[in-house]
Amino acid sequence: MVTDALFTYGSERAENTENPERIGYAIDALSMWWSGRTVSDVNENSCHAYARDMREGYQPPEAEIRRRPVGDGTIRRELGCLRAALNLCGRKGLLSSVPTVTLPPAPPAKDRWLTRDEVARLIRSARKSPRTRYLARFILTALYTGSRKSVILGLGFNPHVFGGHVDFRTAKLHRKGNAQKQTKKNAPTIPIPDRLLRHFERWQKNGAKWVVEIEGHRVAGIKNDWETIREIAGMPEVTPHTLRHTAITWAMQGGANVWHVSGFFGVTMDTLEKYYAHHHPDYVKTAVNVANKMGKS
Repeated sequence: MVTDALFTYGSERAENTENPERIGYAIDALSMWWSGRTVSDVNENSCHAYARDMREGYQPPEAEIRRRPVGDGTIRRELGCLRAALNLCGRKGLLSSVPTVTLPPAPPAKDRWLTRDEVARLIRSARKSPRTRYLARFILTALYTGSRKSVILGLGFNPHVFGGHVDFRTAKLHRKGNAQKQTKKNAPTIPIPDRLLRHFERWQKNGAKWVVEIEGHRVAGIKNDWETIREIAGMPEVTPHTLRHTAITWAMQGGANVWHVSGFFGVTMDTLEKYYAHHHPDYVKTAVNVANKMGKS
């Protein structure tokens, strides 16, 4: 059964991925649709049917709750999770053959970044309720460091093996713990910006053990509370990843050295060139200068 393959992947590999929470959501969505189907049912037609139902908002048989419609980016991640699960079962000898999982085309990259006024509005929305107030710390940390959500939620004020930590002695942020698996998503250790360091010092002085916490406990996921504050702020399209995109965009708009941007945010030069170069004040500058001189004697 497809659900057996998903269970195998979830129990054996999901915890070692960069974002176990996202894998969990994908497995939940996949299990809802593929329930009762076998691996032999996985083909191009069934993958297209899955994508179509998810775009429209799928409601399982005899279920009262319909899943809200999702875009191709989400569908690609979910079907990518199915592909990984089937490949794992193939390597373990649980399948005689591994079917091809067909993904929808990748959607165009979003260039949604926040203005400083929008950031202020988002923080005010987080602070409106005691239940979501902790997200103000998440937002600040994301904007100052451009770190991914999973990295920020794992940051402690003392070293631990399963996540990064704040090193007050050297004023550096270690994004990963010693026991964490290195992935293609680079998470380098970086100097902590002065303003953020002062926030960290104040939070720890007030008794915090984690950068993002609720009543002294580390926060595992922010999905529901994030949806609450972005609706209050009137920005339903903004995701936690938008904060990372915003931090990199601001750095480029400020004219930062692109090599330094790459090293600080853990983003490749190819990605900077492809998605962020147009924000830099020096983008095609010399070409424009030459064009301005054309025709002059």
